[in-house]
Amino acid sequence: VGASQLRLQWLGTPDPKAKVFVELLHRDEETGEQLSQRFALKHSAVAGFLAGTYRIEEKVRRMREEGVDEAACVQLEKQAGDVRQMIESKVLAPTLQVRSMHTVFQIPFDHRVRVTLDTSIVLLSVNPDQQGKAGTTWFQKAKDAVPSDKLHRYAHSVLTVHTSLGHTDRPPVWLSELSASGLVTKVPQFSEFQLGCDLLFRSSVRVRPPFQQQQHSPKLSPPKTLLGGAVGVAATP
Repeated sequence: VGASQLRLQWLGTPDPKAKVFVELLHRDEETGEQLSQRFALKHSAVAGFLAGTYRIEEKVRRMREEGVDEAACVQLEKQAGDVRQMIESKVLAPTLQVRSMHTVFQIPFDHRVRVTLDTSIVLLSVNPDQQGKAGTTWFQKAKDAVPSDKLHRYAHSVLTVHTSLGHTDRPPVWLSELSASGLVTKVPQFSEFQLGCDLLFRSSVRVRPPFQQQQHSPKLSPPKTLLGGAVGVAATP
């Protein structure tokens, strides 16, 4: 198993107000493929889940009472158990938050190509004065002041193309033209979270991301609007 990453993701508002998706990602060392497990929690349950006081068994019990498919109940129980085991064994705590304007482009009812565009990307340290204290604030609120050394405004936008093509399908012509246009730069295995860890936690990073070894990103002026976000959970310093 390759390196793992645990993140909490939400959409729609700068601060989470509805569902928060808990996602465990890791990259297969042999194939390089990124694998993920994902499930949803109410935003009010996230702090308790991270601290170990919220029991996923209660949610699973309610799902069974409501007649939810047994396979879905078993899957949620396993995924939540895997995440809790990772949090406890590695002593993880909320560490890095990414805010951005996240836009998705896709032809209706056609899942072969999906394009996402992240702009106004802001990387910031989560709750820097209380790092490692389970159950405390797990995300940086939009209204909170953040010290300049705990924040970085990324100078570039991130365009990601997701394809699900059959063996006989060819990539769209526009995609090949875009790649050759010089308007975009291909960055294999780019990660906003790796970038944030490298910029904000340099002293704790043992190996710098390959894309950061080439150049540093200048800072941008504050964006006017920030919608949505995600929090990375990392080992307590």
